[in-house]
Amino acid sequence: MMEENIFCENDERVTKTAVTVLRWLIIVFPLLIILSLVGIFQSKIQSLIIMTVVALVVTMGPTLAYKLHAPIGAMKYVTTIALGCLVALMATDSTIGIYMTYALAMVFSIFYYDKKFTLRIPSVLLWEN
Repeated sequence: MMEENIFCENDERVTKTAVTVLRWLIIVFPLLIILSLVGIFQSKIQSLIIMTVVALVVTMGPTLAYKLHAPIGAMKYVTTIALGCLVALMATDSTIGIYMTYALAMVFSIFYYDKKFTLRIPSVLLWEN
């Protein structure tokens, strides 16, 4: 019982951290637009604007679900899949090099200390892409 409570508390903490991090990751997209405008990146502004709109939905979706008190078991998937979606979204632009981040969602799933969840995430993410 006590061990189960520790894992539940961990799931809640990790989920809350993930929701917060996802909210802050929306900053990446306006920065890409600014850096493309000044010539540091070669991305097309129009595609970055579309990417920013989609990223807004992907990053704020978990926040909305969390505020609506979605079950933590579901939130584990929502946050991890949202993280995978952000990486996939950035991968749609060939001028953005994100090579190491492809594994980010799978590595993030380890923080939940749930072996079954961690083993299931790669197949969920592959199905999504």
